[in-house]
Amino acid sequence: MQNGLKFMNIKPILITFLLMSTSMAFSQIYPEKTTQQVAIGPYIGYESSAEAVVYGLEGLYEFRPFRRWGFIASATYDHSPYTSFERQSPGVLDFEKKRLGIPESAGNIKLKQGRLALAGGARFYIKRFFIAGGIGWTTTNFTWNDQETGDTASDDVQRFYRHYGVGYQLPLKSRQQLEFFFNAATGGVPVANGTSKVVAGVRYGLTSR
Repeated sequence: MQNGLKFMNIKPILITFLLMSTSMAFSQIYPEKTTQQVAIGPYIGYESSAEAVVYGLEGLYEFRPFRRWGFIASATYDHSPYTSFERQSPGVLDFEKKRLGIPESAGNIKLKQGRLALAGGARFYIKRFFIAGGIGWTTTNFTWNDQETGDTASDDVQRFYRHYGVGYQLPLKSRQQLEFFFNAATGGVPVANGTSKVVAGVRYGLTSR
C-alpha cells in the first residue's frame, strides 16, 4: 500500500518530466513558426578547368519549416574573361572533350565562358552557421578566339552538377540579414576529373519574420 502511494506521488513528477523533455526536443527541431527568406548577392571564385577567375550574381529562396533544416532553390549567372591557352595545353584538350568544335588548325587560343545555373538543395543549421548541399543544372556558353587568325566561334554545353557549401548568417535590422558563404561545385561545365569551381560571396536577405 505504501509502495502504491509512493508511486502515485512520483507519477505526476514523471509525467511532468516527460512532457518537458518532449517539449524541449520538439523546440530543437521545429521553430516558433515557419520562416522564409529571399536573398541576392555577388560572388567571386576560381574555375580550375578553365583556369580562370569567375564572378557573378546569385538569387536564392529558402523555405525553413524546421529549426535546423531548410530547403533552398537558387539561380546564378557567372562569367569569366578571356583566358589564353596553347593549342595542346590540358585546358584546351579538356574543352575539346565538350565537343566545342575548336579546329585542329587553331594555334594559341583565348577562351571565355558565361554560365547560367539553376539548383536546389537543403541546409543544416548549427546556430547561425549552416552546411548546404544539392544538385543543379547548368548551361554554359563558351567563346573561343584564335589569336593567330582572329577566328571566333561559340558553343553551348549543358550539364547536371553537385554543389556544397558552408556559411554564416549575420542579423541586421528587423527581418534583414547578411549571409557570408563559401561554395564548391563539381561535375558541371567544364567537366573533367578533379574539375571544380569554388566561390565566396555575400547575400543580402529578407526574411518572413
